[in-house]
Amino acid sequence: MSDSYHRLLLFSIAAILISLIGMLPPERSHQNNTDEFYYLQYAHHVAAHGTQGVRNLLHWYAQSEEHRYHPAPIRMGYLFLASTAVKWLGVSFSTLTCISYCAFVLFCIACYYYSKKIFSRDVALCLTFLLCASPLISGMSRLVLTESVLNLFWGLTVWAFLDYLNQRSLGKIVCLVLFRTLSLLVKESSVLLLFFIVIVMLVFARYFKLVVPIKDLAIIFLMPAILAFMVYWAVLGGWQNILLMLHTMYLTHFVDQGNLYATMLSSGPWFRYFVDFILLSPVISLIGIGYAGFLICDSQRDWKQRYFLVYFITIMAPLSLLSHTKVVRFVINLEMVLVLFSVFALVRFFRGDIRQGLWMRALLCLLFLFTVSFQSFYKMFVLNNMLDPITYHMMVIHGFIPPLF
Repeated sequence: MSDSYHRLLLFSIAAILISLIGMLPPERSHQNNTDEFYYLQYAHHVAAHGTQGVRNLLHWYAQSEEHRYHPAPIRMGYLFLASTAVKWLGVSFSTLTCISYCAFVLFCIACYYYSKKIFSRDVALCLTFLLCASPLISGMSRLVLTESVLNLFWGLTVWAFLDYLNQRSLGKIVCLVLFRTLSLLVKESSVLLLFFIVIVMLVFARYFKLVVPIKDLAIIFLMPAILAFMVYWAVLGGWQNILLMLHTMYLTHFVDQGNLYATMLSSGPWFRYFVDFILLSPVISLIGIGYAGFLICDSQRDWKQRYFLVYFITIMAPLSLLSHTKVVRFVINLEMVLVLFSVFALVRFFRGDIRQGLWMRALLCLLFLFTVSFQSFYKMFVLNNMLDPITYHMMVIHGFIPPLF
């Protein structure tokens, strides 16, 4: 791609990110008694009472199943980030929305940096351009939820691990440990990243001869868990509260069944995530899923692309088995994989033109993908102010079914 095209895409990315600031929701659009409202209350309480406020919230959360219908107040990474923002900028939804938006911008920068380093500048620009219009990732940047921050640290972890496998160094191990630790502190579902790392090491050692030294393996596995445990110990004040937290998380995810909203709207078959991705971004999702199938059958064995295929499968599979987790924002970072696969498919489809330095048709196709994605984001999140991207809400917005509630 010529330098003029590079500059045009970089300018477009910057312009899009700036324009999205004007689309952030006003204070009055946020509602009470939603997850956003509870996160704001948690942040306000922790800002006022410090670590004792976290312990108070934990005991409140553990008191009854009804309390556990709300977001878990033990996500230390997000809570302390939110409470610090509230303390300095004031108690408002707009304050916490800024956290989500800043996390989105940092995520786009991180994806550009790592994809340029590992693949190419052309792939990095195309990926970042499409991520700016990603309906799910851009949509979550407008909301007072943990998902945008979680997406940032999951993305950093996945890219940092690939960077380490590509060329090992102590600095890359330190970055990987830091990102994994922060992921664990933001949300408990980040334990799935350990499962992913184990599968990658087993599969890649067997098929691609990428063997990780035992010393590095021990650091990557153990240090994030140790560091996260030390933070929880310091904040919660000992074993009693830590065991209470673990018991409460077990009840929330595996025992409590009385939440009518979760039962009716967050349950479903294992393929519901695919349905939701298609409802959000039909063209990119179908291209990404199709390219994943191509990778499975391809004989060239590009391990860097297959790395993301393993990531997609190992995160999707365990969550698909749980009963009340069929909410696509819980797997927000997998949209990055679908977008990346769409870019790979685009580059492969136009490889004849690209070898000759002719990018016009590829860029027109890229612009089409961007337009379709941005239109979906605008319709879902800006015009209809959707808070929770679940199947029911998206089908109502698309006009596939009438409102039932």
